[in-house]
Amino acid sequence: MITNCYDELLNRAPDSVALVQYTDMILNKIINKKKLYVIIIDSFEYKLSHPIQLNENDSIDIKMKKEWDARTKLDPLFVITTGYSKDEPTFWNSGIVDCENILETGKERFSEITKNKKASEMKILEIGCGIGRILIPMSKIFRETVGIDISTEMVQLAQKYVGNIPNCDI
Repeated sequence: MITNCYDELLNRAPDSVALVQYTDMILNKIINKKKLYVIIIDSFEYKLSHPIQLNENDSIDIKMKKEWDARTKLDPLFVITTGYSKDEPTFWNSGIVDCENILETGKERFSEITKNKKASEMKILEIGCGIGRILIPMSKIFRETVGIDISTEMVQLAQKYVGNIPNCDI
């Protein structure tokens, strides 16, 4: 019952802690199947995966925009990089690390990217920039950085973060 509930609502199996906890609660008649469903539907994980009721007639881009706007309102740092919602410095530092990993600065891949021009003369576009976690570190490498995102909520937050960075635009 627990596994079926998780699979139906969260599209995953329960972790071992939840399995033990909910099994104990069911055996001790603290909760039943209906209450378990309510608990999971009230969980942050469920709300992130089902942030709003979607109109089936909406196009996929409208559905994506609505979902990302709703997720951003819940917790933008968490939805961008799971686990960093409570620690903002770690969130921003992860952008620096991911920027270096994506570009492979100091390695052959970066040399290939910049073989005809210096990075400081190049423009870069990040599609799905969120609030600028990776775009901001890229602005320290490239002449001009531009980010786009489907979520108006993300774009508004990003514009606040990049407002004082002259070579960075959302």
